[in-house]
Amino acid sequence: SSSSLTPLQLAAKAKLAGSRFRSLNEVLYITPSAEAFERFQADPTLFEDYHAGFREQTLGWSNKSEGNPVNWIIDLIRQRRHSQDRNPHTVVA
Repeated sequence: SSSSLTPLQLAAKAKLAGSRFRSLNEVLYITPSAEAFERFQADPTLFEDYHAGFREQTLGWSNKSEGNPVNWIIDLIRQRRHSQDRNPHTVVA
């Protein structure tokens, strides 16, 4: 259990989790979608590890739009939706 780990062990565990996330993220970027899907389907812990790492990474993001890319994109969409010169053909998927 994590409660029985020393501060040094907790730090090492966090570094390993971060490395795991970066490794899985790279797999998703460089592997064809079908192959990545099969890999993640074959080992559900990959999905869990990736999302645990992503959640941990986002903890370091600021709550302000400038620090969090997701909030920045949401703000941009809201601004364009209410803009006088918005493009009616813009699609957000």
